[in-house]
Amino acid sequence: TTINDTLTIPANLGNVVKLSIGNDFIIAHKDDGSIKLWGEGNYGINNLFEKYINPVQINNGVMHSMALEENGSVRVWGDSIWNIDDVPADLQDVVQIEAGWYNAFALQKNGILRSWGKNKYSQTYIPPLMNKDIVAFSAGAYHTAMLKADGTVQVIGEMPLDGQGTPGVFYEAGAINVPENLGRVVQIASADFSVLALLEDGSVKVWGYCDVMDCEFVLNEKTLDQFPPVKKIIGASPRIYLIFEDGTVDVFGSLNTIGIYAIPEALQDPLQSSTVALSGGVYHTLAATEDGTAYGFG
Repeated sequence: TTINDTLTIPANLGNVVKLSIGNDFIIAHKDDGSIKLWGEGNYGINNLFEKYINPVQINNGVMHSMALEENGSVRVWGDSIWNIDDVPADLQDVVQIEAGWYNAFALQKNGILRSWGKNKYSQTYIPPLMNKDIVAFSAGAYHTAMLKADGTVQVIGEMPLDGQGTPGVFYEAGAINVPENLGRVVQIASADFSVLALLEDGSVKVWGYCDVMDCEFVLNEKTLDQFPPVKKIIGASPRIYLIFEDGTVDVFGSLNTIGIYAIPEALQDPLQSSTVALSGGVYHTLAATEDGTAYGFG
């Protein structure tokens, strides 16, 4: 099926349980453990991915991909200009992975976040005193957000590596400036230049630079009591996505001119389906529902 001539879902894709969108390619992880990849794959992604069967997590960066295997090991392939495919030899017991713009991150079971690749804005350097008790993280373009075991959030990045000279172009946008009295956070996510937090009371907080979108767009357009309870928050490029407890989806941000907000009816009606996975790219979005059906829009 072709959605607005920008996203083509392969015929007979099967039941999808996980999704990840890269710059110009998509990976779908199916319920039988097999993988389907489509798109450009100009960086060796298509050729190498078939070696890594049945990962427990998949994630795409701009020009590279990551897979977390059942034994806690990590594989990276694609463009290696920043040595992204040079996985640390002592990396072990990984529980979460994420591919940044031109870098890679892996959270170990012991609460330590490992990172490698491009570090122009110090987004891959985690100070030792900060790098502990991490339970989840998210990587933006020039920042990395970390959720600690006590429900607090710390964000690094957006500054030159040596701490001198002109600050990064998005420094004043404030993604690294965590709001005071944020409250206890249970989930975090990052768009390119902003951070999202789902609080234990079910409210959502967004801060940072959001392109042409006001970071408080969600609050300005709809008050939180107009939303169903939020189950999952997702950041992607200049947008944020909310998956609600009833399985429906909403999206906010910029680039509406290309139909990125033309959410399929099935994803907006809890009686039709329940969304279990979603991934957003610059120009398109792919979602999978409880019955394994994939929907694309953009």
